[in-house]
Amino acid sequence: MKRLRVMLPVAAVVGAVLLTATYVWSQAGTTTTTMLQVSARAATIDNMQVGEVLVGDIVVLRIHEPAGGYTPLARANIVASRLMTALDRGYTVNDVQVGQLNGQAVLLMGDNLLATADREEARISNSSPIGLAVAWQRNLQTALNPSSTTAVAGTQESWPAWTNPTTKIVPIISLGTPGVSLGFAQVTGPTERVAQVRSVVQLSAVFERAARVLAFVPSSETAGMNRVQGVAVTALLQYQLFRL
Repeated sequence: MKRLRVMLPVAAVVGAVLLTATYVWSQAGTTTTTMLQVSARAATIDNMQVGEVLVGDIVVLRIHEPAGGYTPLARANIVASRLMTALDRGYTVNDVQVGQLNGQAVLLMGDNLLATADREEARISNSSPIGLAVAWQRNLQTALNPSSTTAVAGTQESWPAWTNPTTKIVPIISLGTPGVSLGFAQVTGPTERVAQVRSVVQLSAVFERAARVLAFVPSSETAGMNRVQGVAVTALLQYQLFRL
């Protein structure tokens, strides 16, 4: 009987602990953040079978042509998989870039290749390869940032609308070995943002140990990188005209 009297308080304490843990767990479950849904699907556009990549319900890019033995849908699935991997690694809308890989315009997230804007895809879209890559960049930025605000260094910055865009020629600065390479780039975007750009910084990375990826970041500094949001690099002019 004495043993039973000792066990009853212990059981009550254990039960209270279990009830508290269950409540905390249930409350934590209600605050779980919903992840962005990235997907690929087949579609028919102008009687052509295409592959589409979506973030949520927004189509960020379409692939019209087969390549490398892959159908447009298979290529779209590859792009979606790359995008999901980059997001899982912590990359954000701030990391969406247009760059060059083996002389072709590419869409990047950080140093991760997402898609190649080849000449045939650009022709079908009535664009240039760099223009198509920039269009994909804008679509992805919009899809990843539907509230039109972007966190920059702990603050909230509004993402500008591309109304009455303008262009500007600025120097390209690449800090690397063996020295500093200089060239020129054209940047495009809202007038007030383009006015802030003083240079374009080239970032270089090796993709899967087989290819060199170049990304170009509009900067408000002439000797450093302070990214200007909402501005795209749309052309390279006499790149590596000088090498110091």
